[in-house]
Amino acid sequence: MKNKKTAFIILAAGKGKRIKTEIDKVLLPVAGLPMIQHILRTIAEIKPKIIVPVIAPRMEKLRKSLTGIQCAIQKKQMGTAHAAASARTLLKGFDGNVVILCGDSPFVTSSTLKSLLRGLEKRQGKDLMILGTNAKNARQYGRILLNDQGMPERIVESADMNISEKRISLCNSGIIAGKSKQLFNMLNLVKNKNAKREYYLTDIVGIARKKGLKVGLIEAPEDEVMGINSPEELAEANAIFQRKIRLKFLRQGVSMHDPNSVWFSYDTKIGRNVTIGPNVFFGKNVRIDTGVTIDSFCHMEGVTVGKNSSIGPFSRLRSETRIAANVHVGSFVEIKNAKIAEGAKIPHLSYIGDAVIGSEANIGAGTITCNYDGFEKFVTRIGSKASIGANTSLVAPVKVGDHSVTGAGSTITDDVARHSLALSRLPQYAIKNWSKKNKKSKKKK
Repeated sequence: MKNKKTAFIILAAGKGKRIKTEIDKVLLPVAGLPMIQHILRTIAEIKPKIIVPVIAPRMEKLRKSLTGIQCAIQKKQMGTAHAAASARTLLKGFDGNVVILCGDSPFVTSSTLKSLLRGLEKRQGKDLMILGTNAKNARQYGRILLNDQGMPERIVESADMNISEKRISLCNSGIIAGKSKQLFNMLNLVKNKNAKREYYLTDIVGIARKKGLKVGLIEAPEDEVMGINSPEELAEANAIFQRKIRLKFLRQGVSMHDPNSVWFSYDTKIGRNVTIGPNVFFGKNVRIDTGVTIDSFCHMEGVTVGKNSSIGPFSRLRSETRIAANVHVGSFVEIKNAKIAEGAKIPHLSYIGDAVIGSEANIGAGTITCNYDGFEKFVTRIGSKASIGANTSLVAPVKVGDHSVTGAGSTITDDVARHSLALSRLPQYAIKNWSKKNKKSKKKK
């Protein structure tokens, strides 16, 4: 059920000059998910009536990525207050609480946002709520100035601070919540009398106090409200996310030999009693069932791995791969778009693409499914308890029946019936004394 009294504005029009990328800044990924999508996932837990991202003209890729959400356009980049005011038309007729978020702050939690909104309830009596943090390195942040009652009186931006204000450790996160009518009325009163000649959203705190309105404050950890404005901060954001998700999995019973070397996607799912070796990468859409062992230097994306299977070391599992229970995938094996049934073994040095492998099949070293003819992809089917000899090339489309065997070094181009042996290699023959004769002929030259 939607919260009809709540709306969110996401400020996403910033060009991100400092981050030095051609991609719209809020589309840069943190653990595989664009920053703005992290925010939308958090907002979804609150179920607001409306969400209004504010974007700049020509941000078509960003606009198209926000499926089902109507964006407001900030035609000129004139500051955060001007950006927030750009959402007015889309919020016309809305009478409730509005939370303004920064599109480059992906880690704010739903519990923090709910605390902000509680401050606007009648029993709390606040007209405006701001989110602050005590930052270790406060240089880039605006500072929150408190009155004698310990409540916010105004916010001063870093470019406009004097020496004493720079010593203040209580910093502004950029996240503000207020009552819609009051909020937009105050945005109309913001002036650009500052060092940057911009319209600052933070000025509404001072405006609210001059009007006699009550301004409340809650605080959050610095890493929850961090903004991402440079390549260094993007790297740090990814590091923060990884530390949190590693800790979550460790507490759920996942064993990691070297947690700091394991990389997870935002959507990785792992069961209990899973063991992960060093230097393992989980891309998007990976599901690992209970009891699985993943050895070192494996790369996985778009994969499901069943119970008690073992993967690696040095395995690459690609999208649309489904591995059942008790399967062994060994070293230097690449699998793509394949279904591997229970108990099958692919021990080493193989490429399995666009394939279906039956239960308890054994795939010898050097096996290749030749799935592409230069125009189309074709499927290889290997039956239950089939044994594929080392260095076999399976030219798809082809089927090897249950309990069948292919001889080592074979190139299989036709279907192999059940319980059959298939061979396709030249007979071996020897030329006696060839090496002696060859050496003599070379000496004469």
